[in-house]
Amino acid sequence: KPLPKESEEPGEAVAGSRADAGAPLALHEAGGAVEETGPKLLESRLNELQQRFQLTDQELKVMGLIRGGHSKPRIAAKLMLSENTIRGYAKSLYAKLGVHSKEELLDLIGL
Repeated sequence: KPLPKESEEPGEAVAGSRADAGAPLALHEAGGAVEETGPKLLESRLNELQQRFQLTDQELKVMGLIRGGHSKPRIAAKLMLSENTIRGYAKSLYAKLGVHSKEELLDLIGL
């Protein structure tokens, strides 16, 4: 990991220092150990939900993009699929997870 610049507070990441630059990164101490939160934690949480609820890879992608604040038309464009296909994935995703709204989905993801 890069050393913080003098102008940075301890625990802050140097912008552009990671392969996933542009994504927020936070470090915090948990019982004496430094724990990473951000993109890797989100990926881990989404994969955990995929396993627990037997989500398809496409449902997982849609869930991640919904979590990222993308609309269904934007998701359709990003994945090069029709809006109806995305609505179908979202409907299946919500049914498997037992949620009825985007807010409930975000609460289930919990990040």
